[in-house]
Amino acid sequence: MDDESWFRVHAVVDAAIDTHDGPSPTEFRSANLGSRSDRARAAVSRLSVFDHAEVREACNALLDAIVGLERDFQRLQQQTQLSALGLELAPMLLEIGAGGVTLPTGSRWERGTRLRLWVDLPVRGNRSLVCLDVDVIDPERADATALRFVDIGQDVRDLLVAFAFEQQARERRRDRDRADAR
Repeated sequence: MDDESWFRVHAVVDAAIDTHDGPSPTEFRSANLGSRSDRARAAVSRLSVFDHAEVREACNALLDAIVGLERDFQRLQQQTQLSALGLELAPMLLEIGAGGVTLPTGSRWERGTRLRLWVDLPVRGNRSLVCLDVDVIDPERADATALRFVDIGQDVRDLLVAFAFEQQARERRRDRDRADAR
């Protein structure tokens, strides 16, 4: 494994993979809505300390609900875009980390082939559908295909690392619960 192997975990996540056609990840992400709730939350934070705390609390609760609705709408929009590309997310076992992904199947692609990978990550209490460009780097193995991320932003890398840490924590809890059950 590479230097980032300690950030890599095995997980079953919803994913889709296709050739490097269609909209780029930037275009895919740019279809997302700008968050109107962020502006509203800023306005609520400017409420005077002399205003009723109950009003501020109610506003924040409404804003939390709006954020949830925005996320739901964004997911539906992304799934519609995937459908338009003829892709559907399906559960896949991946070894995933900040530097790349390993698929548990032999490669049908040649070394250097550019692919597009969509991964739906449950992280930080939310689900984030990310679109990543990947290059095939190890097609010779019969049991797996190694893919390296290409030009991912720091925000996506942070999301991948957070997912890996959360997955490692879940695995440790599961192992500890099994040991306690014996």
